[in-house]
Amino acid sequence: MFRISHIRAVNTDERLTPIEIKGLLAMTSLDGLIRQAVADAFSEAGLLSDGKVSAAAVTDGKGRYAMAAVHAALAKCSMPLSMAARIEIKNTLARYSLLK
Repeated sequence: MFRISHIRAVNTDERLTPIEIKGLLAMTSLDGLIRQAVADAFSEAGLLSDGKVSAAAVTDGKGRYAMAAVHAALAKCSMPLSMAARIEIKNTLARYSLLK
């Protein structure tokens, strides 16, 4: 008789969830529409956790994002972002040790 072991999924996805990025962006002085556009841009760039572990290579082992990935996500934002807004977003991510 063969014994079938249970397969346990290992979640190594260290990316932020959509709720977590919205919470971080709520700490900025950005307008609500801009915060939503930034969260959508992060999601489209693959920077947010969507349950697909294979895409988790965006972060390092400590859940930090590469600066180039953040730049690319902000460049694809559907709403124009001022330089001050970009700096504020990056500073917020850096404050919580989310940038490499």
